[in-house]
Amino acid sequence: MSLDTFRYTSVLIDWDGTVQHTLSVWSTACTDQLSNRGITRDLLTVARDIVPHLHECTKHGVMDVEAFIQGVVVQALPLLSQAEFNRDIWEVIETLQSYGVQQAVVSSSSLGAITDALTYHKKDLNVFSHLVTRDSLSETKPNPAPLLYALKILNATKKQTLMIGDSGADIAAGKAAGIDTVWLYPPENELYYDAEEMRALDPTYIAYCGADILRIVTEGKME
Repeated sequence: MSLDTFRYTSVLIDWDGTVQHTLSVWSTACTDQLSNRGITRDLLTVARDIVPHLHECTKHGVMDVEAFIQGVVVQALPLLSQAEFNRDIWEVIETLQSYGVQQAVVSSSSLGAITDALTYHKKDLNVFSHLVTRDSLSETKPNPAPLLYALKILNATKKQTLMIGDSGADIAAGKAAGIDTVWLYPPENELYYDAEEMRALDPTYIAYCGADILRIVTEGKME
């Protein structure tokens, strides 16, 4: 395959839940912190309602919101780097890099969290042209600013750039930035997202595995 024939020549990719399976780390930390307060919630509630909305935990009986959030963060942060990578997606990242596709991570995580994970798993940082994190600028997804910043750094056009992510924030940011989007929905993420709600956000494409993403980048179509 030749880059000249690819539908997209630049890719922006989310980190948590896309490249690395960190969602379970946050769910476990939330469950433990709830348990410490004598509160029990099923895993689905934790995954879909509490993890994405920590500041709204009072509706689940948490009275000490700031202490709860701090407890979740303190428990989760040391374990994030050890969370497994999505091997399927990492193989696609390496493949796209070999073809000359520009790739930038656009994440609300810290730069240190991402580089620590890459180091722990002995992954090559150089597959990415740039890492845009919460340390890069104050705005985070769903604000389109991080994506527009990445486009500028890559000197990429909107028409030939694709945003890949697992969350509604990724899709919303991509649409607001005026670029095509891929909602990644591998089996590992089924617990964390309501498929119908995500489809209602109208991503340009839906991918279930690395092969889907490779086909989308190269051909601009799903199977």
